[in-house]
Amino acid sequence: IPQTIGLSTQRTAIAVFGSAALFALPHLANPEVSGQFWWALLAYGALGVPWTYAAIRTGDLSTAIGAHYANNFFGLLIVGYANSALPSYSLWVSPAASMPVAAVVGSVAAAIWCSWIRWRTRSVAQ
Repeated sequence: IPQTIGLSTQRTAIAVFGSAALFALPHLANPEVSGQFWWALLAYGALGVPWTYAAIRTGDLSTAIGAHYANNFFGLLIVGYANSALPSYSLWVSPAASMPVAAVVGSVAAAIWCSWIRWRTRSVAQ
């Protein structure tokens, strides 16, 4: 999807943010979203931004798939919350998901990730 959008628009930003929004949409049906639609859209979209950017910069989905797997694995084993789409016995379980916090933390993490991806792929893109 990111490559198709990128090729049709010739704009990396449109491909990245459009694909990130498409990534976020199915996650909005998760039970933890309950009443936090716009924040959840930002939170899940923030996860999709660096993963999409990595796919575009490398021409490969392996980084995005690995990061998504690692994120879900972390949520299953280390930090989870009640009423999660991934119910588990995490080491630490929060009573509820705070989508505003997830959106802010995710946005900061996305900026760091994108900077790192740009730095790591600088010779690939040139």
